[in-house]
Amino acid sequence: MKENLTLQFNQYPQLLIQRKLYDLGNKVKKPTIVFIGSVTMIIGGLLPFINNLIPRTVISQFFIPRFSDIETLIWSISITLSPLVLLFASQMKAHWVTYIVPIYTYTYQLLTFICFAKGSKLSASSYFIYYAIGISIILFVIFKVLSLYIQTIFLKDDAKDELLNQMFNSHSDDDEKIG
Repeated sequence: MKENLTLQFNQYPQLLIQRKLYDLGNKVKKPTIVFIGSVTMIIGGLLPFINNLIPRTVISQFFIPRFSDIETLIWSISITLSPLVLLFASQMKAHWVTYIVPIYTYTYQLLTFICFAKGSKLSASSYFIYYAIGISIILFVIFKVLSLYIQTIFLKDDAKDELLNQMFNSHSDDDEKIG
């Protein structure tokens, strides 16, 4: 079987050289894309907090007739754009550790909403932040375990397909030799 693979590769040495050069060129591009994707993931995760990061003096200078509260407008726009930025970052294969930022952001917002719905006073106490961090870590671990499990399923399927293809190719090569 190895002889068949060697023969196939030796028939197309030019393609192998082109493929190797292409791979060498992508080794420089891939880390850059992952880095940009990771930074984009962090920005997308922090985007819902942008209304808290802009000083009130800057916000008070803006006036939009249909919106009396500019801070709410900024939050609404950022919460709408954040998933789009996160999707873009995930397509760039952001580093898996950077996913903790959006997980924390949305966990914090969910806990804030639950507290608000229950009628609790909203305060950014240290206990509230610790709860949000703890739940985020638990969700992150679940996310990572599920991600690894799904990758394993895909790798097993790919390995089965590759094995079946090699068996089929070797069987068809044997038939050609006989015929």
